[in-house]
Amino acid sequence: MQFKIAAVYFSIGEFHTSLKWLNKIFNDSTIDNQEDIVSYAHLVSLLIHFEIKNDDFIAQALKITQRYLKAKNRMYEFENYFLKFVTKMTKMEGEIDKEELWNDLYMELVNYQDPNLKRVAFEYFDFISWAESKSQRKSFENILQKKALI
Repeated sequence: MQFKIAAVYFSIGEFHTSLKWLNKIFNDSTIDNQEDIVSYAHLVSLLIHFEIKNDDFIAQALKITQRYLKAKNRMYEFENYFLKFVTKMTKMEGEIDKEELWNDLYMELVNYQDPNLKRVAFEYFDFISWAESKSQRKSFENILQKKALI
């Protein structure tokens, strides 16, 4: 439930509130048996730091996420691709380069081939719509609202 609340706050642009809910997940020792939730909380946390332009912390958050996923043997194809994307994004200087990378991420996620893995990864958070919002320079909330009308 905490993750869903964090995702709702993220979707309306309340990133700091979303991060507070994710931190509740990280600090809750009873969630350890549900590693998938914690894994996706780490990934969404990275997105939040992008959104709030917390550039100084992204590299550290990336290391924490990589360490957690490797320790829990949760470094699957999607997670690996996503972390490589974050690594590339942290090294980009110009907005034009970043825009191209956002477009590449969106196209990669749309064309993701493994339906089982895709279902699991995107069950927790709509990474595709988020990537679409970044590639089209629209709000995540706007993209979600448009999809809800379809």
